[in-house]
Amino acid sequence: MGAAIELNVVVNGLGLLTPAAPAEGIAFEYAELGRRGLTRRRISMTIAFEQWFSTRVFYLVQALNLLVIVSWRDLPTNTAWVTAASLLVLALLVATAVLANRPSTGERVMVVLGALRFWQPRAPVEDRRAVGAQLHQQAMAVVGPLRRRVVIMALSVASLVFDAGCMWTAMFATGLDFGFEIALLVVGAGMVASIVPFLPGGIGVAEAVIPAVLAWYGTPVSTGLAVALIYRALGTFLPPAAGVPALVALRAQRHRRPPAALLGISRTLAYELVPRGDLPCLRPGRRVVISRQALERMVDGSGRPA
Repeated sequence: MGAAIELNVVVNGLGLLTPAAPAEGIAFEYAELGRRGLTRRRISMTIAFEQWFSTRVFYLVQALNLLVIVSWRDLPTNTAWVTAASLLVLALLVATAVLANRPSTGERVMVVLGALRFWQPRAPVEDRRAVGAQLHQQAMAVVGPLRRRVVIMALSVASLVFDAGCMWTAMFATGLDFGFEIALLVVGAGMVASIVPFLPGGIGVAEAVIPAVLAWYGTPVSTGLAVALIYRALGTFLPPAAGVPALVALRAQRHRRPPAALLGISRTLAYELVPRGDLPCLRPGRRVVISRQALERMVDGSGRPA
């Protein structure tokens, strides 16, 4: 999961500069984790939990932000349903966090899923429970200790606050005098709307939703469009200031890693595997040289041991 955090900084940093964001970023992350020797299941679980934490942080921050806006009487609509929805989201976040940490949850999920697969012979309930417990154990290993989870959530919060900062700057540049909480609300509405169509970064959808939310507060449509364009420019060209250096550091780190580390084994074990023909190597004289490129091809599945 630590490697995924580094990769997430690169993906989020490059932002909309990649043509097919976010699909291209996910594909890049999948390939890079594969080069580090992770199995397909572990890669899929890593990316899934990465999205799990970022999504939960998004709803947590937005729910708290809505409660703040309601308490300040700064929401031009009936606040009763907004308050109820925000409290419901917070309750669901707490409940799912508690359930996700219990092995029994994984067991129950696998029992139910196994029962739903009516087109296949049903495995015994105890076997399904065992599979669920094993998957939960693997999931907890991927997520890691509490400290790592806090880091992931802190990065997600920082990313969301940065987006809101870009929005507030765009609003300030057009003469709008709204607080940071309104900027965070507008960003949240744009993000939710951009999820519906699978477009790069929600281009087009966010530009329509942002003026609509600002118009809710009495902002002219022309000013709202200007805010959306400035926000899009800031959100596109500022993140690479962090993403590009992170990408350079990631590439340099990969080249500094010993070839055996690509397979998750020690250097000594790697040389023990050479005589058996399990690892590709060159033999210039009495030396044994393990090819990094050949190992990378093996990890990618495009090559075979020499």
